[in-house]
Amino acid sequence: MPEKREVRTEVVDPPVIPRVYANAVDAMWTAHDIQLKFSELIRIAEVSEDSPKTLVYETRALVTLAWSEAKLAANLLNDVIARYEKNNGEIKLATIP
Repeated sequence: MPEKREVRTEVVDPPVIPRVYANAVDAMWTAHDIQLKFSELIRIAEVSEDSPKTLVYETRALVTLAWSEAKLAANLLNDVIARYEKNNGEIKLATIP
């Protein structure tokens, strides 16, 4: 049986890492991966005679993950959220008025 060797991981950050804010997320998927679209509500167009109230979102980032990485990300988020709620109380989900 081959000898098990140590494997190290190193993450190198580029000089500038884009930071985005999102207050909406959507998902599209294939058999191979999942794409998350993060958007921000930028405007609410009020009701007029010609159109209903319209929420206008701007896409801020698209992130594509292999399914195995998506599951790891889900586990990570569930753990972090559980610890946050333990210290700060339950997070109430927002509803759009």
